[in-house]
Amino acid sequence: MDASRNRRLFLFIICCENYGTEVYCPTPLKVAPTAFSLPVIVIREGKVDLHELKKAGQNEDWLRLKVRELQQKEIKEILLATITREGDLIVYPY
Repeated sequence: MDASRNRRLFLFIICCENYGTEVYCPTPLKVAPTAFSLPVIVIREGKVDLHELKKAGQNEDWLRLKVRELQQKEIKEILLATITREGDLIVYPY
C-alpha cells in the first residue's frame, strides 16, 4: 500500500471510531452523497399544524381519516404524527 492510501484509510478509521457508523466519508469510499428529507410534523400533542399539512399536500379531512384508519383514535389522542417524503403518515398515540 502506498503512503497516501494508508493515510486515507487511517483517517477513515479514526473518523468512524469517533462518530459511529453514520459517518459520511465520501473521499475514501468514493460514495456520492444522496439527498434526504426530514418528515413533516402534522400533529403535535393533539393539535394539527395546518401550515405543515398543506405544505405536504394534504388537508385536515384526509388527516382525520388516516388517523382513524391507522390508530382508531381522534387527533386529540395523538402525541405526534408525521408525513414522510413518500407521503406515508406515521402516527404515535399518547
